[in-house]
Amino acid sequence: MLYRVRHQTIYDYVEPVSVSHHVVRLTPRDLRGQKRRSMELSVWPLPPFHASTHIDYFGNTVTSFTLPESHSRMSVEASSELEVQALAHPVFSESPSWETVRDTVSSDRSQEGLEAYQFVFDSIRVSAKPDLAAYASESFPPERPCWKGS
Repeated sequence: MLYRVRHQTIYDYVEPVSVSHHVVRLTPRDLRGQKRRSMELSVWPLPPFHASTHIDYFGNTVTSFTLPESHSRMSVEASSELEVQALAHPVFSESPSWETVRDTVSSDRSQEGLEAYQFVFDSIRVSAKPDLAAYASESFPPERPCWKGS
């Protein structure tokens, strides 16, 4: 199935802006079941310099641009065409237990395993604590399949 997706953001400023710097993440990702066929980004007023792009930590395309001239209105529009295919539903009866996932994630070198492994460690905002483990234990009784619904 083909989808045409259009996103537009318009900024109307109370006072003219002399210079503005912008970062947008409006490019759809290619994912399992989704392929981007085209994508066009339009900015008005037109930036006098080429926009720069890079891929962020999460795989998103990041586009940056500067408008160095005075303006009181700005518009950003992204138009994309995506080819989307339905994915097979997971077979819930084949789900490993949460303990199996916990015990194997550190040695799983697949893309999915590496993506999951980043969440094993403490962060600057949250660290492993007994009260958090006790709270989570209600949702994860022994041998509960990971894919089991609530």
